[in-house]
Amino acid sequence: MVKNTITTKTNKAEFLILPRLNEILVKREASFANKPTDPRRRHVIYIKNKLALIREAVMNAKVNNQDKVVIPQCGFLSDKVLSKYSFKTHTKFGKVKKLTTHETSTITMSKRKKYLSWEEYFIAIAQVCSLRSKDPNTQVGVVIVNHRKEIAATGYNGLPWGLSDDNYPYEREGKWLETKYPYMVHAEANAIIHARQNCEGFILYTTLFPCHECAKLIIQCGIKQVFYSSDKHHEKLETIAAKKMLDDAGIIYASIFPLTMVIKGL
Repeated sequence: MVKNTITTKTNKAEFLILPRLNEILVKREASFANKPTDPRRRHVIYIKNKLALIREAVMNAKVNNQDKVVIPQCGFLSDKVLSKYSFKTHTKFGKVKKLTTHETSTITMSKRKKYLSWEEYFIAIAQVCSLRSKDPNTQVGVVIVNHRKEIAATGYNGLPWGLSDDNYPYEREGKWLETKYPYMVHAEANAIIHARQNCEGFILYTTLFPCHECAKLIIQCGIKQVFYSSDKHHEKLETIAAKKMLDDAGIIYASIFPLTMVIKGL
């Protein structure tokens, strides 16, 4: 096993470790919100990086139907801390209580095990959004999600509102004014505009890694995490610049394995 990693059950990593680590992150961010020069703010970046690594490891384990997953160690998640959360459940009213032997013995049917994670759920919606794009070469879909895992906005790449799709070119090469690039609005920009609210701390799901211009918008509107299902332009200067800005802004980005969907009629 690689140094500084631990092996644990995939379900434990997804439903215990990730939520607990996210809870710690929210508290840390709140603690240092008004202390930009406090050196302890590095803990926030540390936790964000661990979250991204663990989430990606869990995602890969689920895709490969692995019961166990190797994740990086995190000083904030000692066995003593995790043991406080191991045998607890949330009641209907949000309070926490321990399950008694009687309560566990009356359960006759367990929950369905093969269901979409939140990440898979939102990236699937982004994939559906991309199908609205008229671009014959590249279709991109985006979903922006708030803290309560509610969809704040969706978007796809296309022309500005009110312009006819039949009156503009979709070429990728040729004279600049005869290509699609001067006229097309990217999916990320459309989603951010459609949100019409403060996106501070929100999560963005996209079917294609953002370009440098969209990365600027993501940073400016306060989005803190980006999940993507394709990074086919990773060698382009625009993508390299985008990743540099996202890194410097402390924004987590991680890949999600795209879902295979069959939509009849398309």
